[in-house]
Amino acid sequence: MSLRLLPLAVLFLGACSGDKTQPDGETDAADADTDADTDSDTDADTDSDTDADSDADTDTSTSGLVTGSGTAVVTTTWAGTEEISVLELVDDTTTGTVLCQVSYELTSTGLRSDCAQCDFAVDLVIGNASVDTDVNGACLASLGVDAATIASWNGQPKAYGYIAEYFGHAEVYVEYDGAEWNTKGYASLDTVTHELSYSWEGDVLTW
Repeated sequence: MSLRLLPLAVLFLGACSGDKTQPDGETDAADADTDADTDSDTDADTDSDTDADSDADTDTSTSGLVTGSGTAVVTTTWAGTEEISVLELVDDTTTGTVLCQVSYELTSTGLRSDCAQCDFAVDLVIGNASVDTDVNGACLASLGVDAATIASWNGQPKAYGYIAEYFGHAEVYVEYDGAEWNTKGYASLDTVTHELSYSWEGDVLTW
């Protein structure tokens, strides 16, 4: 290269190696906005409502077994008392507290002759009915009466009969339901004192 051309080459190289500054001083930051909004909301709501109400409600119902028993002096008449109790049912085979107990007198109003198997049968009427035990309203819930309404039982009729050998072996007492005689429970008659005792077990009620 000729020495005369050297200054021109130097100038040319200087022009090419300068800073690429934009006319107004703007430096192209290579689109520095690299979309910093990377959607930081990554759905942080992870449905924290996990339905904490896991049906914590407890069963508050009560079950009771209805039982009954009575005694009477029977000759040509019947004079006695009877009790109906509702026993708390702890499980399928265990009873606990007496939740309700009502008692009343039973007095005969006449003899019956329509019970073919009976040694004797009588018409009866309820009197002096009372509530003896009532835990948390159990009598109204189970038997439909309470201390304020038990008097409505007074005057109601019943019909009982006694069978000394039911199918040849057991003493029982029977009750007439308005259509037929039905075995009610076991009985025991003292033929000396003429005192009859009897008991029965009824339904399980839930309220």
